[in-house]
Amino acid sequence: MAAPQQGSSRDDTISEITSRFSALSVTTEPTYSCDEAVSEISSFYEFLVKLFLPEDAVIYPPAGGWTEINPANIRPPINDTVFNLLRHLPYIRQEDDDDPWFVYPATVAINYTGEEYKKNRPSEPGNTTELTSLPPHVAQLAYSKGRDGFYMFLDTKRGTVTLCDYMNGPRPRDREFPVPKDYSQVR
Repeated sequence: MAAPQQGSSRDDTISEITSRFSALSVTTEPTYSCDEAVSEISSFYEFLVKLFLPEDAVIYPPAGGWTEINPANIRPPINDTVFNLLRHLPYIRQEDDDDPWFVYPATVAINYTGEEYKKNRPSEPGNTTELTSLPPHVAQLAYSKGRDGFYMFLDTKRGTVTLCDYMNGPRPRDREFPVPKDYSQVR
């Protein structure tokens, strides 16, 4: 920025600076990007491998994404954005349904691929992880394994991940953030 000219006032300089900064587009709200979400979840799973997961527990999608994921099998229904996300996410392979790998205390990541998902569909009626109403733009990433676990959701409309306490509902733990209205009916 050029130095103020002789004779210009401080107010003119402040006005010029203000107009330049107001022209910048600053996003304060999170945004959603499938590539970024996949990258962050991959990074999180790779971190868990460094801590305790066996290396072969994380499975990555083939080029073009998982073809075995069928949106018709997912309840509640999802939109095309969530379907695209699920096709490109890595998943954690569970070797033992009775003693699964946790991604957070008492929290199991959902594997939407193949037989592992069909054996323990988290949204299948009668399952303890059943959710009957979830907005179609929200992907359920994990479910609670017992009363001390959590649900994890990725909202593709807002670009946020929400951790829900099984015992207290869809309120972010230890935070004073308002719960979006369309989450209030999650059961």
